[in-house]
Amino acid sequence: MAQKIATVSTVFAAFDRLDAANERWNWEDVRNAVGGGGYVVIDPLIKAWRALKPLREVAPSTPAELLHQMATMLEAHITGFMGDTEAVLSASQQVFDATVSELSEQLTTLESALQVKESSLQAMSTDHSRLTAQLEDIQQSLSDAKMEAARLTTESDGLRGQITRMESEHKKTIEKFNAAAKEQAQAQSLERDKVSAAHSAALADQRKEMAVASEQAENRLMILLDFERQAAKESVAQLTIQLK
Repeated sequence: MAQKIATVSTVFAAFDRLDAANERWNWEDVRNAVGGGGYVVIDPLIKAWRALKPLREVAPSTPAELLHQMATMLEAHITGFMGDTEAVLSASQQVFDATVSELSEQLTTLESALQVKESSLQAMSTDHSRLTAQLEDIQQSLSDAKMEAARLTTESDGLRGQITRMESEHKKTIEKFNAAAKEQAQAQSLERDKVSAAHSAALADQRKEMAVASEQAENRLMILLDFERQAAKESVAQLTIQLK
């Protein structure tokens, strides 16, 4: 079995040489530098080499195979992290919904209590003439009720503000997540376009090579046919001479 030309070591070494030249290069340049190898082998190694370039600068003696394994592990870790992030976002949404529901119930309860206190104050004022003898007690009760109403109003305003802040923070979180998802989608679209262009170029090169090979084969066939015709003519001429 023939040894593979495009190994991790040979491809990474080609990347280093091409990068050191400070010129733009692509996978076809890498293939020529290595002496062979297909797109499906070289392209993933290009991505891994670029991701691990900072680590190679810090630890240049690290084997290319080990760096490739680290790139694979890093990609798996990032994929898992994205899944965990989506799960955390979903859990945060559930907590947010539950908190808003609970705070809304508390707000309703406080508003009902406030209405009850206001109704009580109004009833006390209406019965003021009838409760002159209990004026001092009623005034104290009225003061306490007002303080309680103010406290309930303050708590109600605080809850409203808390709900507003949570809604704002949740909206910002969703916007950041959507922006990150959009950016990632654009990056993936650009990468797909690059892959498609490279694949089209490779197919075009293969078609050109096949056309040249076909033309060469056809030329060789015509030469053989001409040779056979000439040989046949010479054989007929010799037989004719012999028959005479």
